[in-house]
Amino acid sequence: MVKTIEHFQTVNNWEQTKVIVVDKDLNEVQVLKRMFPDSRVLLCHFHVIKWLAKAVRDDKKYGTYPSEVLKQLDHCVSNMVYAKVEEDLQDYADEFKTLACRGDREALWSYFQDNWMDCKEMWVTAFRMHLPHFRNNTNNRLESFFGKLKADIDSSYSMKDCLKAILKFQRRKEDEYKTKTLMPGSVRNNNYGEERNQVLGMTTEWVAGIFYEEYQFATDPDSVEGYTYHETDNIVTARRDDRVHQVDKTTWMCDCEFSVTMKLPCRHVLLYRKHTGGYLTVPYSSIPPRWYRMAALDEVLPDITVPIRVISTSDEAKRKKQMTEKDKYKQAQNVFARITTELTDLTKDKFLAAIDNLEGWWSNLREGDLTVPSSTADDQQGEESRCHVPPAQIAVDAEADPDLDEKDEQIHDSGVAGSAIPAARAVKPFNSRAPKTGRPRKKRAQADPKRHAEKRTYNNGSKLRKELRDKDVLDVVQFVQVSKPGLNEIASFLDTFEIRYHGYEKKELTVKTFAPPAQVMHFRLPEIVVKAALTELRNLHRNQVVDLSIPDDGKHIWRVVCIEGAGPFSEQKLLAMEYLWNLAKTCKNGKRCFSWLMSDVDYQYEGEGAAEVANEMLGSWPHDKLVGFGFDVEWEHLYCARTEAWYNDVFINAFLTTLAVEFRNNTTLFLPPLTVPAPHKGRRVPVTTLSLLSDSDDDYVFMPINLNHSHWACLLIDRTRNNVVCYDSVDKRSHHILLMELAREIVSKCLSDFNHPYAVHSPIQKDSDSCGLFVCLFFWKRLHKAAGNDYTQEGILRRRWDILRAIVTLNTESKNSSAIDLQ
Repeated sequence: MVKTIEHFQTVNNWEQTKVIVVDKDLNEVQVLKRMFPDSRVLLCHFHVIKWLAKAVRDDKKYGTYPSEVLKQLDHCVSNMVYAKVEEDLQDYADEFKTLACRGDREALWSYFQDNWMDCKEMWVTAFRMHLPHFRNNTNNRLESFFGKLKADIDSSYSMKDCLKAILKFQRRKEDEYKTKTLMPGSVRNNNYGEERNQVLGMTTEWVAGIFYEEYQFATDPDSVEGYTYHETDNIVTARRDDRVHQVDKTTWMCDCEFSVTMKLPCRHVLLYRKHTGGYLTVPYSSIPPRWYRMAALDEVLPDITVPIRVISTSDEAKRKKQMTEKDKYKQAQNVFARITTELTDLTKDKFLAAIDNLEGWWSNLREGDLTVPSSTADDQQGEESRCHVPPAQIAVDAEADPDLDEKDEQIHDSGVAGSAIPAARAVKPFNSRAPKTGRPRKKRAQADPKRHAEKRTYNNGSKLRKELRDKDVLDVVQFVQVSKPGLNEIASFLDTFEIRYHGYEKKELTVKTFAPPAQVMHFRLPEIVVKAALTELRNLHRNQVVDLSIPDDGKHIWRVVCIEGAGPFSEQKLLAMEYLWNLAKTCKNGKRCFSWLMSDVDYQYEGEGAAEVANEMLGSWPHDKLVGFGFDVEWEHLYCARTEAWYNDVFINAFLTTLAVEFRNNTTLFLPPLTVPAPHKGRRVPVTTLSLLSDSDDDYVFMPINLNHSHWACLLIDRTRNNVVCYDSVDKRSHHILLMELAREIVSKCLSDFNHPYAVHSPIQKDSDSCGLFVCLFFWKRLHKAAGNDYTQEGILRRRWDILRAIVTLNTESKNSSAIDLQ
């Protein structure tokens, strides 16, 4: 390698080499550092991520980690590689340490600290942001070039032929590049303006695409207003908030990451030139010649002969890669795998005969003869008579043999009496039951977006993980209740919060009363274990209540559940774990509602504000209260608005409140939930409800009721017509009987002047979760005929969105009116 580098330095101006990207080969790195003392040796990002992903999965060295922990370790590695600030690198390293040391394991973290953190300047983005690497942080392009070069080189070539092929390949690539870069004319893009098309005409499409983002930012009016400038001689200081950058007016270069790494004028240069009112926003003279598409105008275009490579579709004209010994072995193994599958399906006699034939063919191969040995007709006849094995099948191709009918007659005429020849049928080339060989190719178009989405979701909870690292579960609950993080952040944190003692639900649980040991539990038990432990506590002490706000410092006497193999857990900590599990379920429902709003509603009804509602929901603490309803409505109560979700009582009451605010002629009274059949006939409606109904002077009184804890039905009191209407969206007879009995009880006790109650039998829901929606629509249509009669799938989606939007709109209007009153 030293001789190769010495030859490279002899024929090149090697002092200009500033950056070298390599794999992590320590011998190569040491040689390169010695031979290029003024250059920075960097590690390929792709190989760093690949090596570390392989290391964390080395079960023999570092133990076995759960699959969810391995994914988190992969995200930590990626975050460390692309960290742009050293403080972020340290945070991600601490997170990696927490994950790697789970289960009191130290081997993985020791390996990482000794072998990677000591050379972090070589692979972390934060330490290469001032180097001109032109956004090329991997050597995969060079390896791809080597792969293409191998198509023109054969392992059987002599050194002379090999060098000749390499030089031809290099000359052809040089000619192609010169033809592309020196070609006269111009390139334009309809999406670009005049100045950007000028850049495109001077440089390559890749450079113009990168420069497009900088130009878009610089020409945005909102961006211009956020910057202030201070000039001193040839240096301009551009300041925005806490970010400060310096622009050199002589070279029109900046000290920001883009300008340093790409050697191009950045957005700060363009902003300043636009601020000073220059004729041209883009300083074309500061673009280095290395990015030019065309040479100087006075340069004579050379005559270039580009070799034309004609590729035919025939097998003889195809340029194939030379088969290696490994390729031949793999292909032979695939063929014999299919042969083995066929052999195992044969009878014993046929199997032994086939093995004898294969043994004979193997003997011929040893002597260089490729022909398959064939037995004589007499031997075959004797073998058939000895084995009594009839022919398995007769393969006949009717299209290939026009004399099929004639041959068929000859066969049947010459047959021996009593012998049966099976009917002709097509023969399959391979056994359909044979196992597939080879690993299917990875679908990167689907895998990469999924991996990036998982990484973004994981990073949403990075701040919470930093704050609550190694904190007790009680501290975690207290912190999230005080800080109130958004749905996106708390959901990401709970997805990565450690769970220990899986499979302990069948262990023995013992309830004791003593002062638990003071220990930090920065994990939670599985949900089923927490439920079982709390059930044991509640069965023994049903009437006692524990205050979760009292600190568990070991000085108080608490009820403790001792779990076999896991240890003692105080009731406070079990309640904290139960709270986190319930919060995790709430966050899961919230993420589903967010996905429904973004994928279904916003797609169908673009421009109606679904995306804004979804983003507000994603950034709000699930237990934040909405205002303007007169009772507690939280964001978590709105998560049931999505399709395939069952409306809760708070959500229904919130929507009916919006109707009361809008129309001002109705009110809502909930009936107590009942089971069918319900006892206490004639005494099912509470006295308080009857009193409120008598005192109400609204035109309409809506009375929803929950039946069997699984279905919504309703009564409607219509004072304009003195009617009581019963409605059940599934039109079930037992439900209607109960509703009619409730209606008669109400009429007899407080609405004596009303008509006889009657039932409404339509519309009928066609799914199992829209009963609450149909109850809301039944009330809505009584007040507003434009509510519609579309009960198709699209119509139900429309109404679900309308109901959710009405609730959020009332909350927004109430907040705005409160803000105006305060002013």
